[in-house]
Amino acid sequence: MMLKNHPIKIAVVIPAAGRGVRMNLGFPKQYCKIGEKTMIEHTLSIFLDRPEISKIIVCIMDDDYLFRDLNISREPCVQVVVGGKKRVYSVLSGLNHLLKSSFDRFLTWVIIHDASRPCLRRSDLEKVVRFIFKNAGSTICGGILANPVINTIKRSTFKSGNIIEGTLDRKHLWNAMTPQFFPLYLIQKCIVYSLSRNVIITDDSSAMELCGYHPEIIVGQSDNLKVTIEEDLKLAHFYLYDDDRRTFRS
Repeated sequence: MMLKNHPIKIAVVIPAAGRGVRMNLGFPKQYCKIGEKTMIEHTLSIFLDRPEISKIIVCIMDDDYLFRDLNISREPCVQVVVGGKKRVYSVLSGLNHLLKSSFDRFLTWVIIHDASRPCLRRSDLEKVVRFIFKNAGSTICGGILANPVINTIKRSTFKSGNIIEGTLDRKHLWNAMTPQFFPLYLIQKCIVYSLSRNVIITDDSSAMELCGYHPEIIVGQSDNLKVTIEEDLKLAHFYLYDDDRRTFRS
């Protein structure tokens, strides 16, 4: 969906400074191999296929030398910045880099996507790009990919943590995923405000919500999983290579 001479620019920020300690690998989990590629190569490759995307900012640890060894790091649109100890600081580092560059803060939308989500479908990314071009310049403040909660959700007591206190109504509950996508100036402003209030956010939409904005939900596929534990690697391999229900990254 390339729109010639459209004033809106799209950039991508990939927070990739986590160490993946839960997987106990001895190296960051984004460099695990899934098939012939590392996880982060799978994650980035889908954005490289989109001509609408002008720049991809990868936020890594200051002592990360693995990313620079990957061929994908030398793609013309890929740039590296130093991230932070928490995801929110990595995202902010990427946003600030864009604001200091030639990107117009009011004519740029940013797509934020976790490095540990290598199974994003092309069809879901297409929804995101269409949403941006449709709503840029309007009062719409952004959106996220999410899917409806299908499991029964229990609330536990505060003191014990494992005694059921009640059951939540899942009718209006969603599993938030990435990509999440917003006007560049707006998400940067909201994250800075959140941090000034000592609120550590776990996803980018939370910063928008804290500032009174209400991003829209775009329904995404549930196979856009976040790789967190070792078993997730096997599932990601299945989704990327072995799932007969879909062609590669369809």
